[in-house]
Amino acid sequence: GGSSNAAATLEFLNRFGGFILDRAAMLRLAMTLGSDVPFFLQPGAKVLVGVGDRLLPYSGMLPSFLVLGSDGAQLATRDVFRVFDSLTRESRGSTRPGSVMGLTSPFEVGNDLERAAVLLHPGIDLLKQEMQRLGLGAVRMTGSGSVVFGIAVDMEEAARISGLLRGRGFWSKAVEVLG
Repeated sequence: GGSSNAAATLEFLNRFGGFILDRAAMLRLAMTLGSDVPFFLQPGAKVLVGVGDRLLPYSGMLPSFLVLGSDGAQLATRDVFRVFDSLTRESRGSTRPGSVMGLTSPFEVGNDLERAAVLLHPGIDLLKQEMQRLGLGAVRMTGSGSVVFGIAVDMEEAARISGLLRGRGFWSKAVEVLG
């Protein structure tokens, strides 16, 4: 999304465009572009807290194979936050299962923006249901939407399910997580 694009642009400009910023200055500048932009400038697995402005290291086991999917809808982050802000705590719903395919973590796994994004575009929930029906685990929405991911057992399963999703008119990609 936009935050990863902003981080990539900053990194490019710093390496090839004549910027000479140290890592701390890059992170400060990144924060002015978006609260989660610094996440994309730091290596390793992280847990994002708050609106993505606080990063905590995560050293637990990560899933290795994911299927990404989208129905092509695009959501503006500001619109998702506007709906999120209008919801009461109770109506936001819980997207925090506490465990991903048995991979327990000291952090609960979920996306607080998911309910708001689904209210703006119910197709996200339909895609999640389809991915779960096809056998993916821990199906969740990324960021402020509208891409969805699910965990596959291996790359063969990820590729098979991705192909099924494409055959049903979704954009989909099987990926291996890089450590």
